[in-house]
Amino acid sequence: MFKQKLLLGALLLTSTAAFAAPAAPAANKSHNLYVGVGLSHNRVDFEPFKGDVETAGGMQVFAGLKTGQRNGFDLAVEAGYMDTADFSHTNTDFSGIWFSGVGKRTISEVDNRLALLGRVGVDLGDDDGIFMGVGAEFKLAPAVFVRGEYVAKDISQSYQLNAGFEF
Repeated sequence: MFKQKLLLGALLLTSTAAFAAPAAPAANKSHNLYVGVGLSHNRVDFEPFKGDVETAGGMQVFAGLKTGQRNGFDLAVEAGYMDTADFSHTNTDFSGIWFSGVGKRTISEVDNRLALLGRVGVDLGDDDGIFMGVGAEFKLAPAVFVRGEYVAKDISQSYQLNAGFEF
């Protein structure tokens, strides 16, 4: 089962990179790589018909590679590791590696430092499967950003606050 998950993650990463490969090169070659850390508030509905919702805090680390632009969207691939604290009543936690493709569009009509983003990826950990997310990014400085995101995974939902640094 682990080999299948690993193969799926590699396939997703490869296909995302292949999709983005013909895109225009990223404008600033010195800032194509980035790393980040984040905190999350995670929610799991273990018994959806009884309303038994559990929550737990969490953290993540990630790295990304900008792959270029297409149709006004900045494209990137990301990989990371996430871990949650134990959920309140079940003493269950989620952890694992993930891979995703990210599309981001600057909202210059509002502020050149503000961008909306979306992601699709695969989680290979305890909450394995396909996930999707939406959020916003704000540039604090040319190489420093903060993000707020909502990510829906197979079992859990995550509200995230991330900070990153571009190289």
